[in-house]
This record gives sequence, structure tokens and C-alpha cells, in this order.
Amino acid sequence: MARGRGQLTPKEVELRKIISDNINDLLDKSGRKQIDIHRSTGIPKSTLTGYVKGTSMPTLGNVQKLAKFFGVSKSLIDPRFSPSVQSVVTSGSSIETIYNELDEHRQQKVYNFAKHQLQEQTDLEKSENSLDETLTIQASQFIADHGREAYDELRNEVIKKIADKKSNEELSNQKYHSN
Repeated sequence: MARGRGQLTPKEVELRKIISDNINDLLDKSGRKQIDIHRSTGIPKSTLTGYVKGTSMPTLGNVQKLAKFFGVSKSLIDPRFSPSVQSVVTSGSSIETIYNELDEHRQQKVYNFAKHQLQEQTDLEKSENSLDETLTIQASQFIADHGREAYDELRNEVIKKIADKKSNEELSNQKYHSN
């Protein structure tokens, strides 16, 4: 995105600020800290600091991790994922050029396919966000009722049980395949 160190366009500077503001708002609203994001997503602390301060731009993969962490859509963190921004970004791109060269019947097929793909993506994001939102609400309620320490203890137990279950399944699969 940047054209070399210290040569950001005004649009890139503005985008960093928007993303920074969005992440800070989500941190404030959720009562979470950068260290919580780091522990949950594996994004390095220094990288997160850059995002929070607006000195660096998150990768698309890290935007996905942040969205999943907060239980929100990617567009609530990074406006590049907003459908209205996407249409501006792709205008004049090769896909538009190809589309314009198609006859009307084929254009309709492309449009219908793209519309279907967008609906699938939206439905998937909604279901992921709905589950994440439900879990976040339940976790917040548990913390309010029992305290953060009890939550962390329970979370660690669940993670351990999941890891043990996966390990047992792998052992079973190895035994099955060795016979």
C-alpha cells in the first residue's frame, strides 16, 4: 500500500486512522485489552500497537483475526471490506473490463453468480458473528458473575479438554490406520 517508508498517501493515512479508531472503540466497548487480542489471535504485541496507534496497516488476514476476536464483521474494523468501498476499489479493474466485453446474457450469468456468492459470504459472516456474539455475551456474563480469574481457569480447562480429545482422536486414527 505505502510507496516506501514515509511516503503514505493522504488516503492511506486516513485509512490507518479509521482502522485505529475502530479497534480502539471495540477495545473500549468490549472491556478487553491488546494483550487479550495477542493471546487469542497470536498477532504480535508490537504489531497490535501499530494498529491501535494508527502507525501501521493490518494485513487482510489480521483483519479477519480481529473481526473474529471481537465478533464483528471485517468492515467494522477495516472499511476496505465495506461493499460500497469494494465497488470503488474494483472500478476500472480487469474484472469490470471483462464484464463489459460480455454479451448481455453472459453478463446476467456473471451478475447472478456474484450475487449468490455475496449472499453466501454474508450468511456465513452473520452465522459466525452471531455465534461469536453469543459466546462473547455469555463469557462477559460469566466474568461478571464469577470474576476474570474463574473465567480464565474454566477457559484453560476447556482448551485442555479439546486438546486431549484431539490427541485421543489422532491416536485412534493412527491405531485404525496401522491395522
